[in-house]
Amino acid sequence: VVMRTPEEFLLSDDSAALTIFYQIPSTRGIRISESRIARLPSALFIFGSQLDIQAFNRLNSGMSLSVLKESYTESYPVINEAFPYFTISQSLKKLVPKLPPLQCPFASYQFSSLTEILAYQQLNGIMTQFPLISFIQSADQKRGFISGENFWRWRIMDYRQSGDYQTFDEMIQKIVQFLCVKQDKSYFRVKVKSEFIENETVEMQAELYNKSYELINDPEVSLVITDDKERTYPFSFGRTGSAYFLRAGSFPPGVYSYRAAVSAGPDHYEKRGSFVVTSVNLEALNLEADHNLLSRIAESHQGKLLRPYEMNDLPELLKENNEIHSISYNQKIFSELINSVWVFLLILSFLTVEWALRKYSGL
Repeated sequence: VVMRTPEEFLLSDDSAALTIFYQIPSTRGIRISESRIARLPSALFIFGSQLDIQAFNRLNSGMSLSVLKESYTESYPVINEAFPYFTISQSLKKLVPKLPPLQCPFASYQFSSLTEILAYQQLNGIMTQFPLISFIQSADQKRGFISGENFWRWRIMDYRQSGDYQTFDEMIQKIVQFLCVKQDKSYFRVKVKSEFIENETVEMQAELYNKSYELINDPEVSLVITDDKERTYPFSFGRTGSAYFLRAGSFPPGVYSYRAAVSAGPDHYEKRGSFVVTSVNLEALNLEADHNLLSRIAESHQGKLLRPYEMNDLPELLKENNEIHSISYNQKIFSELINSVWVFLLILSFLTVEWALRKYSGL
């Protein structure tokens, strides 16, 4: 991720997989040309109170806003259950009704027929057809729109509801991943996750197309997985409907590469990639105290589980437990008198007194 000022962006190249414009073009005079936007393969626009709506409309990004007077309103999100580009988790569906509103331009939204809406705007308890989060996908470009600011409040609400940011971060990851991933026009495709845990089964999907981009699965697809010690594991994909599927089993933690190959008539196709298998941190799987388990452990060791409201009973329980009592320890240490300074000073004082008395008595 690289953050640039508008001036730095104008001087940079167009090699970024995704460019995010936050309230740009803005009312502060920051402008981006239509020709520059048209060259970007993927872009995400985030609206806000500093967005110059008229300048934005001139970008021909696929969405435009009609306003009589620039004003903003609080819009609550409503999930579109039929959104096609990626799956919506149950945790996100539960979180959305609790999310705070975004400050959105109070306008009439015109958008392309190719637009797919992830979340609609709800104004004053009434669901509208105005998009709050939406996307446009064409043959060679992708565009995303978040029609309001204060998006960061959603992440705070996620933490307040669940104690972590997992649901919000997952949504952002899916949005960015969709906008970044280029459309695959190859005839042979392999789909696999980039990361697995060690007790998870590694599963892969493969698709083979003919020259008319029709799915076929007559040829056999072979696969070789290689670990970081150059050990190889050969597999063959199974056929499912018109595609392929492979359940390769679980692998120990490490980095693995794979090579899938298939021959369709005179054409030979190969796909290479890699994935990572990570170790399982059992303690991190459940961060909540298991009070039933703690109670069983206490009882098996002649103990007792105390709830917070029972803590006043602890002193009496300790007194009644015969296994608990004071323990004293004795330790003998021997040292020579010559090493004692006080004994030396005492003897020296006696000799001094004796010498003084003898001197005084003339002896």
